[in-house]
Amino acid sequence: MRRRFRPSILLLAWGLTLAGRALAADIEPAHAENDVYASLLRDGVTLAGAKVTFPAPLLQDDDTPAVEQEKLRKLAASSNRDLKDLLRDSATADFISKPRDEKASDGTILRHSNVWFVVHAGLDAFDPERRPAQKGEAKPVSAGGMTFSSRLVGDDELKARKIERADPRLQWFTHVSGDLLDRIHVDSTDRARGSRSSGSWAFATRTDRSFDDDPQLGNRWWALDRNTGKVVSQPRPFAGGASTTKISKLTSVPGALLIEAHYVFAEPLGWFDGGATLRSKITIAAQEQIRRLRRELKENAKP
Repeated sequence: MRRRFRPSILLLAWGLTLAGRALAADIEPAHAENDVYASLLRDGVTLAGAKVTFPAPLLQDDDTPAVEQEKLRKLAASSNRDLKDLLRDSATADFISKPRDEKASDGTILRHSNVWFVVHAGLDAFDPERRPAQKGEAKPVSAGGMTFSSRLVGDDELKARKIERADPRLQWFTHVSGDLLDRIHVDSTDRARGSRSSGSWAFATRTDRSFDDDPQLGNRWWALDRNTGKVVSQPRPFAGGASTTKISKLTSVPGALLIEAHYVFAEPLGWFDGGATLRSKITIAAQEQIRRLRRELKENAKP
């Protein structure tokens, strides 16, 4: 049985908030070819008219064990965590979550999620070709009162929209549907890209604006009746979101990987009137999904 890695765990759980844009030197050559990842690090993304930048990854492939350990200690200290608790080989090992918000000029709330955690597995476990989602086998994911399902957009569907995947193994389009606290339904179609270097994987997603008005795959949301689940509003545009995730092999901790994910999505004012309803769920959802991922990795590593 192959282990299941869901981008969605990192769509909901999605660090150190570093100033400025990532320089070309901060991106390994293999990941510089990942156009979505490199673009988000260098240029950021505009959501609801607001420019959002992404932090450079904590670790670089050429970090020495000493440099790596120093970075990990600073990461742990930044959240008053014990590094030993972060590195434990356990489903319940600690993790770091740093959500934050900013407001766009139209009142839209930009929800940022920054997460770091360690899993004990090899890099091969995160090969996209091993992911059930890439074979149409992804199951709905529920956490924190939210349920998300996703499906790959097939090549025939893309061809009908005059879209071609330059690298079918490492580039894909995913249509994501979510129900939030029985009050909001949201759809988006995201372009995703992966890349692998000698010591890491890098993944990035970004809502594709070319699907905004697509009848079947559009980026939109509508309100639901909490009691009946019926639609109670007209579909409205959804600005979507973007994410970067880097999975780095820890040379100072054999058999361990550091996963760092940075995610931002636009929450329209019409969802929860700008309140902290969703923000309060982010860390809870991250914890549930991190523990689930660790258990799956452990189970799938058994002979």
